[in-house]
Amino acid sequence: PKAPHSPATPAPWYEEGTWVDEERVRAPRTASFGVAPSRLADHHGMIAGQGPLLPHEVSAIDRQFRKRWKALLSVDDAIAAVAASLESLRLWRWTYFFVTSDHGYNLGQHNLPSCKLSVYDHSIRVPMLLRGPGVSPQSFAEVGSNVDLAPTFLSLAGLDPPSAPGPPMDGVSLLPWLLAAAAPADLPAATRKQLAREAVRLGTPRPHVRTHHWVEFFSLGNLTVCGGGTPNGSAGGAP
Repeated sequence: PKAPHSPATPAPWYEEGTWVDEERVRAPRTASFGVAPSRLADHHGMIAGQGPLLPHEVSAIDRQFRKRWKALLSVDDAIAAVAASLESLRLWRWTYFFVTSDHGYNLGQHNLPSCKLSVYDHSIRVPMLLRGPGVSPQSFAEVGSNVDLAPTFLSLAGLDPPSAPGPPMDGVSLLPWLLAAAAPADLPAATRKQLAREAVRLGTPRPHVRTHHWVEFFSLGNLTVCGGGTPNGSAGGAP
């Protein structure tokens, strides 16, 4: 679904009277939200030029945050409808659900009221939630990327990404990390076979998905290459 992309217009039945209004939800006040401009002086030019967040800007950020959350209520409805259909078809047990996004968003971080054009965690780091057969409650800080989704989907279907026709894929299958604790009996047969193939290919101990990544950031015609994350989730550069 497109939500909560701008303009983040909620469905008419969610415009008023939801828990979002009742609890007066507001944008998260992270460590970089509305900071003194002096703290931004050594950042990238787009950041260093930001003045203080004014009261009317903070109010607008909170309004936009609530609109985005209300728009997501319809995404919840869509997921619930798909889940209900899968249950009626008796396919729920064998279906994998992925929920993620293509990028983050600025909502007052580094005094940016909106948009996404910066190489800081709030713009480039996004969560990925997964449920399905063999998936156990856990979290890990491997450095994955959206380019890993396509090979992961192929692997879940029992197909081997390196053997897939066409140009080589940029990403890697995340199957060995996502299903590391899965009991073989809980997995679809095709997935189980592909997981075994990938485990043999990786060997033991299982390596990190990748040890680092790089972000190419184009702004005002200049190219800046910024060091990225490491396996423990840390990141280089200014916070």
